[in-house]
Amino acid sequence: MKYTKWGIAFGFIMVTLGVILTLKFGYKPAPQRIMGPSFFAHAEEVGAVAIKRFYAPLAEEDVVILGLPSNRDWAAAFMKGFVEAAKANQREFKTAVIERQMPESVRSELHGLFPAAREIDANTETMTELGDAVAMAQTKKEKLLVIVPNVYSSHLLQDAPLRRLEKVMELPRPLFALTSGPLALEPAQEKELDPVCLGSERDGSGTAPLGCAIMQAGRGYYRKQVLDKEPDARKRFSAIMQAPGANDYLLLIREPQLTQ
Repeated sequence: MKYTKWGIAFGFIMVTLGVILTLKFGYKPAPQRIMGPSFFAHAEEVGAVAIKRFYAPLAEEDVVILGLPSNRDWAAAFMKGFVEAAKANQREFKTAVIERQMPESVRSELHGLFPAAREIDANTETMTELGDAVAMAQTKKEKLLVIVPNVYSSHLLQDAPLRRLEKVMELPRPLFALTSGPLALEPAQEKELDPVCLGSERDGSGTAPLGCAIMQAGRGYYRKQVLDKEPDARKRFSAIMQAPGANDYLLLIREPQLTQ
């Protein structure tokens, strides 16, 4: 009887502590899995599959935020596949804007797809340029594609420009955002991830939550050794997708290893 009472008391303490921690730090449910490890010959195919995964929800979205890494060669091709598949599947974007600090390869590719695409500053205190573009698209009900660095587009980052935009515009719900980034499917590949996963005391840029989400997303597949089980997996693009939150999606891509 004595053991039982102590067991009940201990359980009560743990439940109470859990409630306190949840109220203080917030409850973060596990990300929803959208796509397990999949393999592609070209980066364009990854972009096309992303559109097909969101065919239904994109029917209701006037604005799509596409976050791209600034230091990956596949970014422009992935974006091209995304845009062309949207057009082929009745989800065509009418207009596009792009952060002017994006790599020239991405900006050039976008201008080829949208000759009238505008380059803007998507990270300002007032968020005026991006806010005006979003407001116009919502008013006209014309689909707008917004291309920004991936550290701008993720709702995982409390100070991300996207969150500031939604706050300034007092939007009733989050904008649809697909953030892409690198993928590690083995421990040795983690050193290639960017942004990096750091403790809060070392995270001077404030991007660690995204970096940690990217790292944790891949770690769930390490033991499955998917790169060894799938034929020629190391020579193909690998991708996974998950949803960390409402209207917030994370698509991670591993580029081919051409030499062993």
